[in-house]
Amino acid sequence: MKRRNIVWFVILMFFFTNLFFLSKANPIYSDEKAEYVLICEDQYLESTKVWTSFLKEGLGKTVSIYLASEIFKSSDPNEIERCKQLKSFIKEIYDSRDVSYILFVGSQFPYMKLYPDGQNSKFLKVPYIYSDLFFSDLTSEWDFDNDGIYGEIEDDRIKFNPEIMIGRLPFSSPREIENYFQRIIDLYTRKRNNNVLFTASFQQFEHAISNELIKEIDNANFCETIIKNIEKSYNCYRLYEASGIQSSKWIHKADGCLSKSSINTYLANINPSIACFNLKGNTKSLVKTYWVKDINKNGLAESEEIKDEIVFDGTSVSEIKNKQTFFFSMQSPSLWQEGADNLSIDVLSNTGAIFGGNSIDVSLIELGNEINFEIFSHWINQVANKIEIGNALNDTISKYYEIYKNTNYDNKLKSISVLYSYLLLEIQCFR
Repeated sequence: MKRRNIVWFVILMFFFTNLFFLSKANPIYSDEKAEYVLICEDQYLESTKVWTSFLKEGLGKTVSIYLASEIFKSSDPNEIERCKQLKSFIKEIYDSRDVSYILFVGSQFPYMKLYPDGQNSKFLKVPYIYSDLFFSDLTSEWDFDNDGIYGEIEDDRIKFNPEIMIGRLPFSSPREIENYFQRIIDLYTRKRNNNVLFTASFQQFEHAISNELIKEIDNANFCETIIKNIEKSYNCYRLYEASGIQSSKWIHKADGCLSKSSINTYLANINPSIACFNLKGNTKSLVKTYWVKDINKNGLAESEEIKDEIVFDGTSVSEIKNKQTFFFSMQSPSLWQEGADNLSIDVLSNTGAIFGGNSIDVSLIELGNEINFEIFSHWINQVANKIEIGNALNDTISKYYEIYKNTNYDNKLKSISVLYSYLLLEIQCFR
């Protein structure tokens, strides 16, 4: 009897062990220890081959490739469940393969919605923030209280310690993917210059609301703070506001007047390594704001005296194709992810190597954007100091959580919302 029980025990162990291995996602190709992992939608596998070959043969990297269909095996369309499946897979390969970077190739990978202030936030206009920190921070308890609401700063246990770098290429055609990979390979065969382009406009002008005087905010001042830290190593070019009756171009001795044509000209002619846009805008375009005329002769900018003008959008890149610029948009929601209709994808489909920025309009969190600019400045300074973009982002997230975690609730919520909102569309560029 005992012998029969032992035989059945061995059979059952064999069955469940094999069932476990069969349930795992199997790589299309894998080195034993893979520091670089690509997860691609099935139809784009062929388009990734030129990049994976270059990683291995040109850069000496260890690589694994997985198909999305191997990870999302259930047909459950629930976005949270898909995020949890993807997160579980990432943790599995991180623990077993020493992975440091993961690239999602294709437009159908889910984004996690995080709710720093809960679902009924009185602070955030939209209570949730699309974030990839959920995938890179593997040890946090994102739903500690099991209420199905992820990323609450009071109720969940978030460590802000990303262990892995996450990048996305949310393109929807093989040609876009192949062109992008070829552009990045070309980046390694050309000597990069030390040119950096800064563009900035006014956030607001001095005006009155209910007899309260609201101060002027000139975004060029924040750019100047970054320039002071990097100008010894870089050739810094400035395009600032000069159209209205108030100008920052003359104050900071900028190289040119901010306009759509001047941005295109500088991007084409100086081919900057880094381009920083400190401009307002929406998901599709960046705008400059200028004070046309003091109609009321009171020295205050009334709403009817202010004009917005588009200075950068998807059509702008038609003149600057196949450059290797690192683009950063410092405040507008250029990486908003309600579908693929956003500026970052428009840009990287045609030009540039990376696009980093926010998935929300940070000015809705804090009009002056001081916290966002403080954090963003550190990220860009790290990149300017030749630190890998993904590493620089992860370092920035960890550093600024430590700085703000013990502040008052409002500042803590602002800083965490900003940290949640940072996203990267890129591959990891090894310098």
